Amino acid sequence: MTTSFPTDDAFQNALNREDELGRVIRAHLHIENLVDRLLLLKFSKPEVFQKMRLEFSARVMLLEAFGYGRMLTMPLAAIGNLRNDFAHKVDFALTSERMEGLYNSFDVEGKEIIQQSYRRTRTQMPETNAPHTMKSLKPQDRFTFYAVSIHAMLVICLKEQTAGRPQAPRRT
Repeated sequence: MTTSFPTDDAFQNALNREDELGRVIRAHLHIENLVDRLLLLKFSKPEVFQKMRLEFSARVMLLEAFGYGRMLTMPLAAIGNLRNDFAHKVDFALTSERMEGLYNSFDVEGKEIIQQSYRRTRTQMPETNAPHTMKSLKPQDRFTFYAVSIHAMLVICLKEQTAGRPQAPRRT
């Protein structure tokens, strides 16, 4: 099974131009925006959801309540916790152990898709001299890979939810 991850330029730029703090915070902002867009589809009165001003963890629980599986909600919760640690702990850093925790939030299928994507990336870009295994990547690079995976999962969910629906103009 071959899976390519949909991304957008703004998200990629956020991941590539920042230090660890900026990378995590900006990636989370993009992911949070997609979570909100997905949730808005479930409300007959989206303005009520917007007024609720729920914390990210509550939004993730809402996704689960609306039937999105733990395959999606566990990595979302894990990246939310990572973002909170960066926002509230001085000198917090991405480490191999923290990246292992984020990786372990994915289910078996999610891990396999990530591994396939990494192997494909290594094959398509041999000039990068990427290590043979993802575990050997720097934590920042592992974070980028996992954030792209979460982002892609949300984009796919959005596409599935909006397939066949008339598109309303996006509000800014």
